[in-house]
Amino acid sequence: HLIFDSATGQDLGVTFATANALHANWKFGFVIDLNWLRLTGWREMISQFFELPDLAESVRGITHVTLAMARTAEELELSQPALLIGWLAAQLNWRLNEPFAATDNGLRALWQSENGEITTEILTEELPEPGLARVSLIVQHKQQQTEFLIACIPGENGTTLQATISGFGQRVQEAPAHVRPFNENSLAALMARALDRNQRDEIYEKALRKATQLL
Repeated sequence: HLIFDSATGQDLGVTFATANALHANWKFGFVIDLNWLRLTGWREMISQFFELPDLAESVRGITHVTLAMARTAEELELSQPALLIGWLAAQLNWRLNEPFAATDNGLRALWQSENGEITTEILTEELPEPGLARVSLIVQHKQQQTEFLIACIPGENGTTLQATISGFGQRVQEAPAHVRPFNENSLAALMARALDRNQRDEIYEKALRKATQLL
């Protein structure tokens, strides 16, 4: 298999297109993206949200997804937010209406589901650490709006992810079983996880195809 890192490509559109072509044409091999592995903790926390009692049925009710990224002097790093949005779109059968377009403070893309339109946004903010800092999902649930928020929280023992819910009368407390320390995202740790894989990741391939449409 081929291991690469979509975060380091000079042209993300070309990087994603090349990975898609390898998936489609490489019969006896497969591609592993280290950047996809970096998103494991974020994907696990989002999945946990929709496993909560009374909320599983609301997964189709997402209306707005916002990802906050640190503002830098360089070009906005799109690989992680594009893959994360692509994963949601693939899992929930969203169809792209409008690809990324510039806004005053980032990028916006519009999707369509059987329940209506979904707005996905990437916002840039002044943040102490680079990279993805926060993911917010707005859901219309039982005639009320619910927000599920995952934030990257620095601490003495390293950075973790913490999830909270508002508008539902419930709070998801930080728990070691559901929090992935970010030191697991070191290059050595990511390479070890990649080398342990021995088959294609169809979830990643579907997410990649949706992410490519955004660019």
